[in-house]
Amino acid sequence: MTATMANLWIFSLTSFFTTFGLCYLFIRFHHLHSIGARSDKRRHNERPIPLLGGAAIVAGFTIGAIAMFMTDSSAIPTSRLAFVLGALFIAGVVGVLDDAIEIRARWKFIGHNLVTLFMVLAVRDFETPPDRLLGSNSFAALALEWFWCLGILNSINLIDGLDELASGLGLLVICFLTLVATGGAQLQAPLLYVAIPAILGFYLWNRHPARIYLGETGAQAMGIFLFLAAMSFQRASPGADTVALFFRNGSANT
Repeated sequence: MTATMANLWIFSLTSFFTTFGLCYLFIRFHHLHSIGARSDKRRHNERPIPLLGGAAIVAGFTIGAIAMFMTDSSAIPTSRLAFVLGALFIAGVVGVLDDAIEIRARWKFIGHNLVTLFMVLAVRDFETPPDRLLGSNSFAALALEWFWCLGILNSINLIDGLDELASGLGLLVICFLTLVATGGAQLQAPLLYVAIPAILGFYLWNRHPARIYLGETGAQAMGIFLFLAAMSFQRASPGADTVALFFRNGSANT
């Protein structure tokens, strides 16, 4: 078993507790910052709710992913990790600014496209569903990936209004895609097995009645993880035990 697989639970717990703890701090000391959601057409909270849940998710994922990479650099291609972290950094900057001062729509659009660029580059080292459908690295496949990522980023933002809706739905879909993908050990699993506990650490505080929200940063982070899971998906062969395949692949690399 590889070092990554042997210590996977450590990376997952690191990601979970980092996010969970930061969410607690943001809730506990919400009066020290002005980034909070007030009641509107989508939200009906009686008092301002912190919008820094996404920042906590990004921090938890980043620490867990870097710890995994430092332990076993072969587990995650360097370029993929760099592009994903770059996308999350841009999402964090744009998201915090938007939640704090509500930046103009054109700046958000530029930010979303930069995030999309980084994510399209992040999945260039393996064959994606659009590649299999339209031809590897063809213009049509790249265009589909681009609009797919933009659509996910904006759709999560649109449904982030009800308590636990966006985080719960995103967590469910990412878990499903991670478990049924036959290429998990090679493709998305190392990063998503760190992303899932980070989202869970936030979700426990986002359940009704929510004490913290995703905010723009969190909506984009959820979109990034959903895009990575969707692009990494491979259809399982009939009757294949995907969990067994995952651990068999890990054992073969010892």
